[in-house]
Amino acid sequence: MTTKRKRSPEQTVSGVWKSFYQSPEGKAAIAVLFKDFGFFDTPIGDSTALLRSIGQRDVLVRISQLINMKPEQAPADDEDHSNLLDRMLR
Repeated sequence: MTTKRKRSPEQTVSGVWKSFYQSPEGKAAIAVLFKDFGFFDTPIGDSTALLRSIGQRDVLVRISQLINMKPEQAPADDEDHSNLLDRMLR
């Protein structure tokens, strides 16, 4: 008798994010998050804005880890995201 290994909560969440990212809508949604939350921007502003920006970037990094986005798969800059969105929304 073979017992099926139970997935950890981390694996379950990762699988959900990967499934979402593999769809065209998921790619577009994640691209919007990267653009809107300034993943490629240099954080500036007062301490509150700086802390918020770092927190937002941490969330984006976590999402990219969950979907196993390799550095070579990530858009290089904000322009790459804009190009991706333009192609997907046509």
